[in-house]
Amino acid sequence: MDSLDTVVAMWYSGGMRACGLEFTAPAIDLIRETLDQTPSISRRALSRRVCESMGWRAANGTLKQMSCRKALLELNRQGVIELPPSCASYGFEKPAQGNPALLVKAADVDCQLSDLGPVQVELVTSRYCQASKVWNDLMDRYHYLGRGPVCGAQIRYLVSSPLCGYLGAAGFSSATWALQKRDEQIGWSDAAHRANLQRVVCNSRFLIVPTVRVPNLASHVLGQCVARIADDWKSRYGIEPVLLETFVDPQRCNGVSYRAANWLYVGQTSGRGAAQNGQGPKDIFIYPLCAQWRSILHNAPGVQLGDKPRSTDAVDWVKEEFGTVEFCDPWLSRRLFTVVRDFYKQPQSTITQACSGSAAKAVYRFFSKPACVHGKDPSPPCGIDGRTNQEPSGGAGCAGYHRFELYRPPGVGNGAA
Repeated sequence: MDSLDTVVAMWYSGGMRACGLEFTAPAIDLIRETLDQTPSISRRALSRRVCESMGWRAANGTLKQMSCRKALLELNRQGVIELPPSCASYGFEKPAQGNPALLVKAADVDCQLSDLGPVQVELVTSRYCQASKVWNDLMDRYHYLGRGPVCGAQIRYLVSSPLCGYLGAAGFSSATWALQKRDEQIGWSDAAHRANLQRVVCNSRFLIVPTVRVPNLASHVLGQCVARIADDWKSRYGIEPVLLETFVDPQRCNGVSYRAANWLYVGQTSGRGAAQNGQGPKDIFIYPLCAQWRSILHNAPGVQLGDKPRSTDAVDWVKEEFGTVEFCDPWLSRRLFTVVRDFYKQPQSTITQACSGSAAKAVYRFFSKPACVHGKDPSPPCGIDGRTNQEPSGGAGCAGYHRFELYRPPGVGNGAA
């Protein structure tokens, strides 16, 4: 799976971006100074101090401490800062231990959907409430992933029937940071991705207990969750989501319930992260929550020419001139610097002449990237309007990517014929 850990941090001119947060050079210096002056500071206290000094708050006004702690861990991993050893033991880090006193009796029923009576989807309001304990118990007993940990923003639901008891449960959490097939369907730019990822929510858990054998129940419950998740999420976090995503393990199930509930299959994950756990690629499904979902996700804060200052410590003119160009993949930035240097040395040469050997192939791959080619955006894929379950028949769209073109004087060759 293309998870947050696979594309979590990148350097740019004058600072670093990690977990969606931008650490300027002065901010990194302030963190180092704080660690030097207060070596015993806890990671929680450090993240709170950083969030307060940088003004990092969610839409509901709370500090982004979880994202900040993840970002600090990434900076520590890359050697940018040196965090003190973690001595705390958090509840989500402990292995789940079943408590027989908390076990609940799930429904055992084989009937039609209409025989269940009204199916209720109950919001879990707090991790300390009885509903939370029931949710954890059902997940630990019946879901192959268990209760979690599910980090970050989250909404959980219990599914029950007044006639039969508990039928299942569902959980929604923060979206995956980088997901190629989803991002192709959205077609957003890097800036829009950073600004609007919080409007995408992941259905990270879905369970109908195996003792409940009721046709069409799963799609019915998914429909109820979809109908209320936007309001519940906005009420709790102050942000209204416009797109849902989920992952289905094809070795365990075929996703027929999601298809029946009008979720749209868009492809598979790369499987790199899952391979580390002995698993394979997952099927990706998405569900638009409004007709304007794509235009909302495309909306990015405007960046005018000169808004980003040039680096004051650039090692050469190339990084000074092109250091503010941003790509989601840091490899593209490094390749851009190499291409500019090679063409500067031989401005009249073709690509194969200026970049000999295997480097020329890398340059051609670079210019084949949608984010690196100047041109008109292709039409977005069809069949995703939130009202049809037809799978997209067109190619993946790349609308909205930041594009540039390396200038070459008229008459100068721009590649092999």
